[in-house]
Amino acid sequence: LIIPSKTAWSLEQSFNPIKNTYYQNKMNIKYPLLILLHGYTGSESSWFSYSRCEMYAEENNIAIVSIAGENKWYINTDKDKYYDFLEYELKDYLYGNFNISNKRSDNYIAGLSMGGYGALIHALKNPERYNKVGAFSPKIYMKYKDLLSGKELQDLASLNKSIIPGIYISMGSFDSLISETDKYVRFLNKNKIDNDYSVIEGFGHEWRLWDTELEKFIKSLDRTDEAIEYAPHGV
Repeated sequence: LIIPSKTAWSLEQSFNPIKNTYYQNKMNIKYPLLILLHGYTGSESSWFSYSRCEMYAEENNIAIVSIAGENKWYINTDKDKYYDFLEYELKDYLYGNFNISNKRSDNYIAGLSMGGYGALIHALKNPERYNKVGAFSPKIYMKYKDLLSGKELQDLASLNKSIIPGIYISMGSFDSLISETDKYVRFLNKNKIDNDYSVIEGFGHEWRLWDTELEKFIKSLDRTDEAIEYAPHGV
């Protein structure tokens, strides 16, 4: 979990450690939340190790959390309840223990590959809880036990069309998953479901792309929260 802290940008030359009340001024401000999901064979530390998500959290005054999804696709099975943990227990803990907003307008979810699938599942099944979803190089059309298929992801998007969160999808031009991502986006477009889809030339299934796309996703958020006032560069 990353909770933005005071940065050097905030320390003006006239900073007075006796009179300054920076933290007290922010005491009651609720941060927006981005749930960030790792890919297959990854872990809760993947985003923190291979991307600059901590810097993006500081620059944009947004809280970021990542969980260990193991290789379970962020869903419920007979043995594991990853879907319930993420959707209910994790949020209850975060909202109850930190200055994090529980408003739909301030909550976002994103992920890469397996995490992109998980992000879409959670956002499309719970459109009333998320403002926007980001799927970077997502694996969409599944045939494994317990997993929703691409067809079911299409049905979810259609069913919740009137209240669907903003959808951001990106893919490297050399990624082997690009054909199925194109297929899903064609479905969204055919059914007039708004989405922001980009194919990034010269990239495959790789961290350089996901790091760049994470920053672009955060910058694309239509934020109205109070914390944005304290962001060094704004969004």
